[in-house]
Amino acid sequence: MILTEFPACCIGKVAVGFGQTNTADWGIRPDDNKMSVKDIKSHIGDALNGMVGCAFLSAVTNDQQVNANQALEECGFLSSDWMSKDQHPETKVKLWWFPLEDKQING
Repeated sequence: MILTEFPACCIGKVAVGFGQTNTADWGIRPDDNKMSVKDIKSHIGDALNGMVGCAFLSAVTNDQQVNANQALEECGFLSSDWMSKDQHPETKVKLWWFPLEDKQING
């Protein structure tokens, strides 16, 4: 998992590279295309601790990324409903966000 800048916003970051999919994280998937729930939660904790001056951490996952979805939910991220899309219609996507004013993660 890596953090990248939220486009056109200096106070947010986007977490990407969770693996467990062939239709997302193009070019930044983990080497074995897998991350455990425990590893993802550890990376999220490290990311949140280093985000001084930022307002939120966000992520987008698809329904194949079971470990990432579980980890984000267990850490207390808020999320949208699952959304259908035209590109790769075999999967659905969800937007996740964590307001950093709530910096105490769950799990």
